[in-house]
Amino acid sequence: MNTSNAQILFMLLLLPFITFSQQFWHLTNEFPGGPKTGIIPADDSLLFVGTTAGILKSTNDGNRFEKVLSASSIQSLFTSSQGILFAGGKGKIYISKDFGNSWDSVALNTVYPVKQFTENKDNALFAVAADFNEGDGVFYSQDFGKTWESRNNGLGRLLGCEKITTDKKGRLYLMISDKQSTGNGGLFISD
Repeated sequence: MNTSNAQILFMLLLLPFITFSQQFWHLTNEFPGGPKTGIIPADDSLLFVGTTAGILKSTNDGNRFEKVLSASSIQSLFTSSQGILFAGGKGKIYISKDFGNSWDSVALNTVYPVKQFTENKDNALFAVAADFNEGDGVFYSQDFGKTWESRNNGLGRLLGCEKITTDKKGRLYLMISDKQSTGNGGLFISD
């Protein structure tokens, strides 16, 4: 075998290793639970995944998951600054204060799924409950999720809230969809 053929053979043998090392994403082991609806880290080494059948927890970088909550239609996950885990279900919020080892639930005055959470600088929590263009707007808790009340003054008649977030000054930003183009949706701001 001449030098040129040896170099080509060496490159062909090396090519799979070069290609593999350049991959950005790597597939973890398959885990159950139906469609995945949310993912959050907690503590230093925990990973939680919301599914349409409950919540899964991994303690080893996503290589193995265990089911820690059986609940239908988990739509969102959130970790507060206090380390409390929140999961949004249909008309319910699930809460864990011990990194997913045990869960409590609080019913909301809504039939819609809780789509998203946010927290302001005073540790007040906000959640939005909606499904497409329909919903019950914003819910507020000042006691770390034990009780929730509606906070919809000024929003108008459309309460199909899509997203909510808070900036470092505590200002809230809320997006409401308007699929019928009535002019009642848009970006809402609250101090």
